[in-house]
Amino acid sequence: DDQGGRVDLAQGVLVPAGSRHAFAGVGANRFVTLDIPSGDAAGSDSLFAGRRAFFAISQPVAHLLAFIRSRGADASAQRDRMAPLLAGALAADLAPGRAAAPLQLCRAVDFLRRSFGQTIDNADVAAAAGVSAARLHVLFREWMNTSPGRYLLRLRLEHAREQLLGGRETIAEIALTAGFSEQSAFSRAFRRRFGDSPAAFRRSRLRRRWLHHPLRDNAPARAR
Repeated sequence: DDQGGRVDLAQGVLVPAGSRHAFAGVGANRFVTLDIPSGDAAGSDSLFAGRRAFFAISQPVAHLLAFIRSRGADASAQRDRMAPLLAGALAADLAPGRAAAPLQLCRAVDFLRRSFGQTIDNADVAAAAGVSAARLHVLFREWMNTSPGRYLLRLRLEHAREQLLGGRETIAEIALTAGFSEQSAFSRAFRRRFGDSPAAFRRSRLRRRWLHHPLRDNAPARAR
C-alpha cells in the first residue's frame, strides 16, 4: 500500500499475510519475525483492522525483545514459549479502540531515534515535538512509562550493545557514536543496564559465539 518506514528499537511493522512487501537491512542488524495465524488468540484480523502498518514498541514488548536478544543462540530453542508472550503483548498494545499515541509524542520519539548519537537535551526534544518540556515529560510518562531522558539513554545503550555484538569499533568509538561524551560515563551506564562492563560483555559474547560455531567441532585438537 505504498507505506514505508523504519523498523528499529522503537518501532515495529505489521505485514498482512499475502501482501507484497520488501525490506532491506542496513549494516549489522537483527530482527524478530512473529507469524500470527488468522483466528489466533492474539487476533491477527483485529491487529490489522484500521491501523497503520508501523507502530511504536511499548515497554512490555521492548522488555521481551531485550530478553530474546540476550538469549543469543538459545533463543530459537525457546521460540514456542516466547512467541505467545510476544503475541499477547502486541495484542494488548494494538487492541481495537485503544487510542493512538499523540502526534507530539510520535514526533519526539522519531527525533530521539534519529538524533540519539548527537548532543541533545530535553529542550531539543520538546522543540522537535512542538510542546513544552513539562508537557513532554507528561506524554512520556503517560504513554511510555518512562522519561525522555531515560528513553534516550535506552536508545543509546541498545545501539552500543548491538555495535559490541557485531561491530569492530573500539569501545571509545562506540561510546562516541552512541552519544556519550566520555567513555567512563558510557561504561557506568552500560554496567547498570546490562550487568557487565562493555569490554566484559564483548568478550563473553565472542566466547559464546565461538562455542556455538559449527566449525569448532571440526577443529583439530591441540597436542599436549
